[in-house]
Amino acid sequence: MRGSGRLKMTGGLRKTIKESIVTAYDYLRANYEKYGIAKDYFNAHDIHFQAVELAVPKEGHPQA
Repeated sequence: MRGSGRLKMTGGLRKTIKESIVTAYDYLRANYEKYGIAKDYFNAHDIHFQAVELAVPKEGHPQA
């Protein structure tokens, strides 16, 4: 969406997932030409990544 270049992350995201999102975002910013992204896209748009819980806890699936 049009904006000022913010990356916003909401939902059930853990630290590792947030780090992965930032890494992917930085990669796209560095390689925008390779993917046909306009040079000013990241400065003119906000990106909002929202997710519900992404992983099953280490204890396993809840019992029914």
